Amino acid sequence: MQVRKRVGAQCVLSPDDQGYQKARAISAGRFARLKEAIDVLVADGTLEPSKALAPLQRDPLAKSYLIRRVAQPPPPPPARSHPWLPLMAWCATWRWPNEETYGHVVAVNRWLARHGDGVAVVPVRERSLEITGDDKAF
Repeated sequence: MQVRKRVGAQCVLSPDDQGYQKARAISAGRFARLKEAIDVLVADGTLEPSKALAPLQRDPLAKSYLIRRVAQPPPPPPARSHPWLPLMAWCATWRWPNEETYGHVVAVNRWLARHGDGVAVVPVRERSLEITGDDKAF
């Protein structure tokens, strides 16, 4: 059975080795780009750095950051005009979260227009299959 262990570059390469120097240069470049990106987010107000600094850094970063703003989901599409039944009139002003939900409610409106109020009560999956063709839509 082979055991794998992750070790740092300094354990594999000696400090006077050319590969070791190249690895440190690449690592420093990545660190600089990361620090620049974090500084932009801090200046923007998206991140708030803690007062403690991370250990062993030449150009120190904060030990942790607090996310101040989270991207908001896009607003739902506006209400649509549709000939709603009086029972479903509230749908005219509702802002639908997605097209699928809107399609299901339109299907219910059409089903109610065809069948009216006097229909037998059945399990929700059976009614969902009858209205949308998918027993798990509701």
